Amino acid sequence: MVYSIILIYDILSMIGDDMKRGFTLVELLAVIVILGFLSIIIVPKVKTLLDENELKIYKIKENEILEKAKDYANYDDNFSSPSETSPVKYITLLQLVEGNYMSKILDAKSGNECSGFVKVTLNSISGYDYEACLICDGYTTNKDFCNIATYQSL
Repeated sequence: MVYSIILIYDILSMIGDDMKRGFTLVELLAVIVILGFLSIIIVPKVKTLLDENELKIYKIKENEILEKAKDYANYDDNFSSPSETSPVKYITLLQLVEGNYMSKILDAKSGNECSGFVKVTLNSISGYDYEACLICDGYTTNKDFCNIATYQSL
C-alpha cells in the first residue's frame, strides 16, 4: 500500500508544472459532451427496461391471484362452484386476503392497495376456466370484463 502511494507520488512529481494545474476548459467541455451523449442513449433504455419490468411484476401478481383463487375454489367451504344454473362465479382479492390465501397487493408506483377478482366459468369439457383481473392505480388487466364497475358490482 505504502509502495503504491510512493509510486504515484513519483509519477506525479515527474509531470511538469503545466500539467499539475488541472483540466483545461476544452477537456471539461469534452467530458460534458460525452456524458450528455451517454445520457441521451442510456436514460431512455433504462426507462424502457424499468417499465417492462413493472409490467412483468403486474403479470406475476395476476398469476398469483389466479393460483390462489384455484386453491380457494378447491379448499374453501364458503365458495359455491359454478353450475348449469349459475355458470359464472367471482372470487375477489379481498376474499383471498381475508381467507389467508395471500397477502394484499400494493401498486408498484403509488403504494396503494390494488383490488381485483378472478372470474370462474363453468366449462363443460374441462371443469372450470379461471381468468384473473387486477386493478391498480398504474395498471388494469387488459380484458373486457376487467374494470372497476365489474369489481364494484361483486
